[in-house]
Amino acid sequence: MAESVLDFVKRGCGGATMLMIHCEAGISRSTGLANALGRILGVEVRRENREFANPNTLVMRVIRDHAPVS
Repeated sequence: MAESVLDFVKRGCGGATMLMIHCEAGISRSTGLANALGRILGVEVRRENREFANPNTLVMRVIRDHAPVS
């Protein structure tokens, strides 16, 4: 699934200027994914729910581990 996410973002988002990521609660998985993608792609990550956000480190690690080395 991590490879699918990375492929979608790199190929499927073309000229997008914003990508919204969310899961059921928007607290852990989505913020972990957003953090990992932000680091991989070198883009700013904004969080609208900062006081509740707790990025899931497992999600971050899995996405980073599947990212192609550039």
